[in-house]
Amino acid sequence: MSKHTPGPWEVSSDCRELWPADGEKAFVEFCRLSSWYSDDELAANARLIAAAPDLLKACVEACLFAEEAQHHALCSGVKNDAERIYGVLRQAIAKTREGEQDE
Repeated sequence: MSKHTPGPWEVSSDCRELWPADGEKAFVEFCRLSSWYSDDELAANARLIAAAPDLLKACVEACLFAEEAQHHALCSGVKNDAERIYGVLRQAIAKTREGEQDE
C-alpha cells in the first residue's frame, strides 16, 4: 500500500468529487450509497475527507506537544492528561499509516 496523497484537497460544488489542489485534478472516486446518505451527509463526508491531510498534520503536531508535556508537567493530573491525549493521537495517526511502505 502506498502513502496517501498530501493535501490540500478540493471538493466539487456537488460534493461528488475530490481532487488534490495541486492543479492535477486526478479525481479520487469514493463510494456513495445514495439511498443511505442524504446530500447534507454526503457533503459533510466530502469535507471531512478533504480535510484529512490537514487533520493528520494537526494530530502529528499535537502528538509532539503532548509527548513533550508528559516530560515537563509539574502536576500528576496534567501529566496523566498529556499521556492520555498522546495515546489517543498516536492511535489515530497509526490508523492513517497502516500498511504504508517506507520509501
